[in-house]
Amino acid sequence: MVHIPRKTPGRERFVASILAGMADIASTTRPEPAPREPVLFTRAEALEAGITDRALRESGAYRRVLHGLYTPAEVPLSHELRCQAAARLLPSDAVITGRSAATLHGTRLADHNDAVEVLVNDKYVNRRAGLRCWARSVSTDEHSAWNGIRLASPCRSSFEMLARYPLRWAVANCDRMLHEGMVEENQLRRFLGGRNHYGIRQARAAFELLDRRAESLPESMLRVLLVQRGLPPTPQLNIVYRGRFVARVDLAYEDAKVALEYEGAWHADAEQYRRDRMRRQRIAECGWRVLVVTARELFEAPNELVRRVGTALGRV
Repeated sequence: MVHIPRKTPGRERFVASILAGMADIASTTRPEPAPREPVLFTRAEALEAGITDRALRESGAYRRVLHGLYTPAEVPLSHELRCQAAARLLPSDAVITGRSAATLHGTRLADHNDAVEVLVNDKYVNRRAGLRCWARSVSTDEHSAWNGIRLASPCRSSFEMLARYPLRWAVANCDRMLHEGMVEENQLRRFLGGRNHYGIRQARAAFELLDRRAESLPESMLRVLLVQRGLPPTPQLNIVYRGRFVARVDLAYEDAKVALEYEGAWHADAEQYRRDRMRRQRIAECGWRVLVVTARELFEAPNELVRRVGTALGRV
């Protein structure tokens, strides 16, 4: 039988004070998120309030956010909350960056179970699960204060993604930053110019593949794959037939009249499937061929996918 400690005035006040900060989590947005009331507590704080170790682990009333830091089960898990937990563990000169910083600024690239990406000085070592630490110095104009540590600017965060992520992921995440107006292309180009940081060569190569027109991460990854294989498509092309707008497709080869559509999980909905089928029929009636690309093809069978596109274009 799971032991749930009896309610005590001290415990109830403790949990109530934690829950009071819940509403603040959702409003952690750009450009300089203000510090929020804590919704986190340590094991020591829990024990002091009369919450036992067993209750922390087994009662279902609490959840661990990062090692040594907990929250009441009523608090929704989010990457913002995980970043707050990281701020409790990290030295004051640590800088949240990458997808984590993008999410705090308002472009949601990281989920609640993703590691918090952090820049630290080269003397700091942390192998704690849930943190992804990189040794790197950061100029004072490239970060702002956040919850007792620092938050990288959108440009600096984009640079870290371009420099450190696998190419397709780097481009996809930074496409989203551009698409949502979190960073401007010229601004990022100037940021990359004249730098000699680790990964700068990769960052510049990835930058050349960015396209703000992309509307989803898988669409960006598909585009990069095809560009790498010598089959560069046009993103978000409007198909017009006899002066009438018919549809906008994810990727297209206008001369060959071949369109590519990425089919995500939400397409499994019956009504959405029906609408997609009718839409693709209208596109086909205009003389276009539509290739539907699945997640399995993109992530597990890219060579097969490239051959299929090449065949449709008459290049294989």
